[in-house]
Amino acid sequence: MNTPSPSAPDPEAPPDNPLTSKEGWRHFVDHEPVPPRPLTAAERAALSPRERVREDEQRREYHADLPMVHTPVIRKVTTTSRLLIQLNRNQISARRGVILSGASGTGKTTALTQLGRAHELAVRKRHPRDRNRLPVLYVTVPPAATPKMLAMEFARFFGLTFPSRANVTDIVDAVCATAAHVRVDLVLVDEIHNLTLATRSGAEASDQLKYFAERLPATFAYAGIDVESKGLFRGTRGEQIAGRFVVIPAAPFTHATAEDQDAWRALVGGHPGIHPPAAPPHARHAGRAERVPLPPHRRHDRQPLPGHPWRRRPRHRGRERAHHRGPPSGRPRRLRGRAVREAHRPRETREETEARGLMPIRRLPDPVPPARHEIPASYVGRLATLHGLDINDLWTQITEREKSGGMRRVVVPERLSALTGRPIHALAGALPELRTPRPDWTMFRHQPQTGCHRCDARHPGGKVTRLLPHHRYICLRHRTWIGPPDIDHPAVDLTRLPEVVDAQRKHLRILSRYGWAATYDAVLSGLMLCAHIWSVDGYPVPFGTWDAWDVRIDLLIPFDQEKQEYIGYSTSRMFAAVYPEAVALAPLIASPHWRQLADGTKAEQARFFTEISNRITYPYNPPDRKGDAIAHWSLADSWRPPSQPLTTYTPGRMHGKLSGLAANRLARHEKGAMWFSRTRKDQGRTLLFHSHLKPVLLRDGKHRYEKWEGTIWHSTRTDELMRKEVADMRRASDAKD
Repeated sequence: MNTPSPSAPDPEAPPDNPLTSKEGWRHFVDHEPVPPRPLTAAERAALSPRERVREDEQRREYHADLPMVHTPVIRKVTTTSRLLIQLNRNQISARRGVILSGASGTGKTTALTQLGRAHELAVRKRHPRDRNRLPVLYVTVPPAATPKMLAMEFARFFGLTFPSRANVTDIVDAVCATAAHVRVDLVLVDEIHNLTLATRSGAEASDQLKYFAERLPATFAYAGIDVESKGLFRGTRGEQIAGRFVVIPAAPFTHATAEDQDAWRALVGGHPGIHPPAAPPHARHAGRAERVPLPPHRRHDRQPLPGHPWRRRPRHRGRERAHHRGPPSGRPRRLRGRAVREAHRPRETREETEARGLMPIRRLPDPVPPARHEIPASYVGRLATLHGLDINDLWTQITEREKSGGMRRVVVPERLSALTGRPIHALAGALPELRTPRPDWTMFRHQPQTGCHRCDARHPGGKVTRLLPHHRYICLRHRTWIGPPDIDHPAVDLTRLPEVVDAQRKHLRILSRYGWAATYDAVLSGLMLCAHIWSVDGYPVPFGTWDAWDVRIDLLIPFDQEKQEYIGYSTSRMFAAVYPEAVALAPLIASPHWRQLADGTKAEQARFFTEISNRITYPYNPPDRKGDAIAHWSLADSWRPPSQPLTTYTPGRMHGKLSGLAANRLARHEKGAMWFSRTRKDQGRTLLFHSHLKPVLLRDGKHRYEKWEGTIWHSTRTDELMRKEVADMRRASDAKD
């Protein structure tokens, strides 16, 4: 008895002929499923068990080979591409092409291959005797493709082999010569999203693909996942691609409007590729031959029960479907308020939806509510995490590119409402970016940040990033310090510092009296003045408010005796130490009456300085020291209008995934923590270097000094040269008025 050698190939093993080879492509084009002959009940009963198994297996194989349904996307791709093929026949260069873009699972590869199959069948019909003609070339872009890898994919389709040392030029020449010999006039390139123009290899591979388009007298059709957001249209290369190619959005077949339902019935019931008689007679139900089933996501028997906790009880009457609320009675209900506006709101057609590239969005099973002042990217990220979805894909579905033509994507309220099942006005109440009209972004901090950790604990799915207004420093509900944007440490508890919590309430009263602009400038100026007081070398006599600041720092940034290090250091917590005194100074800085006294005669200024000394230690410098930040504000800033933020928040973003902490911010934080642990003095200087105080240190927005130390020194100047400079600025300001 002879046993075969283990190394001998299996004679029944199928050949390696994928779709990206000419053998696999020809098999795909020639393949046509043949439906089995339907059997009557008597014929099926006469079959033996083995024949019945064989018959069922034959039917399963036929039904597994799904017949092709010409959806609107396939029809549009085929029609547009066939027209471009005719227009490009006599073109020498700059040929037009097609790009099929959409989310994963929307039939891009199917539409691309069906385009190639339809074109090759049409060419075979025109040239029945030319068996050497190969009109279609199909390749896929490999991940991290290089120019040589891309050229080898073209060569592999024709079955060309090259030695490992062959250069790209030889491969390209052989491919172009072979393509011209077999008369290729349609090139299909799938997985085009693997090309990234941001990398050098991706840009070179894109240039190689463009070179093929110039050398080959053919029409190119690309397909990829959301190629608009992958950077394929950026830069000079991207603009050239966008100008020569027609972008066709790929979307699933919708079933929302009456027109869509009619198209669905005509498609399923009348398509010649679908053969209802092929199903076994015992599997069909009487009286249902003419009914066309709805898509699975639209069937009422597939809808889950509402997730009310009482319905989990076995005896609850709402547990059974029969007890669910039925359709409304025949008497029409009266529409009120928002329902009237929604009823008369015009609905867009399917063509308009496809033209905008809008994907039909299904409601998520667990759409948790957004947090107050949360940014949409944070909310979408939490939804994606809870449901195991890709954040960037979900972000692309509910957003669109901004109308200004930039690369940022802004949230479409209707899409987010369809995704979560929540009304638009409820979402806009929590997410400022969805409000109409748009809010004044100068009222918010330019940098999103985390809020109260105890408030965020109610919102599952990950970290909650919020866009807080300028006046929000403390969570009054949980008595925790939020502070300005800094390192993402958990909010610190202020239970042992009630004066800091009371300062937030005073801050809100100042806001309601003077408005956000004056309050914003007043509180920042108060923080800046307190930072100058806290940054002196040596304590003057008598001791002042910095003693209370040192006590607060011991509570906010405690020292661990076992580890011999400070716990939870951050500059934001140092702002909490001086926040009560800064709010105490804010009414004097925001009030027009006190600003007029600060800019008045010497007697009026003395009255202003006396009021300052009643609220904080002033003067804070010994007589022999130069520099006074409060006197400088009275001289140079009291007559100016309130300072505005230097940077404002820009809504929208390119990708849904939020970036982590910047490396420079992390390095600056680590350096500050190191110096604080070593010296633990001059804390006010650390506050002056924080970006939160830049708007009041750079009131005109111009850097006068190379280093920031010069700007800090300039904010304490009261010398004669400074007085002359202020006089010149006031004359120039009066001349403009």
